[in-house]
Amino acid sequence: MKDIEIINIDYSAKDPLYSRDEVHSLKDSPLPFIVPLETPFYSKSLIILNGGNPLTIEKDYWLEDNLFDLEEQLGKKIQCVIRLSKNAMNDFKELTVRYQKVGEVTLSRKYLLDSIETILNNPKVDWNTQVIGKPDTYPSAFHIHDIKTELNGFSGGR
Repeated sequence: MKDIEIINIDYSAKDPLYSRDEVHSLKDSPLPFIVPLETPFYSKSLIILNGGNPLTIEKDYWLEDNLFDLEEQLGKKIQCVIRLSKNAMNDFKELTVRYQKVGEVTLSRKYLLDSIETILNNPKVDWNTQVIGKPDTYPSAFHIHDIKTELNGFSGGR
């Protein structure tokens, strides 16, 4: 979680602005995990409901992925992932997850998923306005690139 910066932290763990309710379908989920859309969240705030009935921690689910550095700073337990029991996966089809997120994340999972969905649903690229650095002629005239400065992901060495 080093790559995620959290801003506007809810130090009280009670600010209604940071309270979330999400419905998670288990119907087609092959893995026994729920990752709330706006993690990390305060552990004590978590309530998981099946049709209005609360699930029991350490029976129906466990909390995973502690953020010890953040916990040390805030003095409260913080999690990112919920692991469901086999019984919960088999018996429940849809769960409501209620939690208090720690703060605003500079890149939330929800933002990332929404961005991917937008890209997938709008695959058209405007060649004239969205593609930069195009060659003047087609096929392009002979040219070279500096592998160290012009191509992402290449170091130029072996």
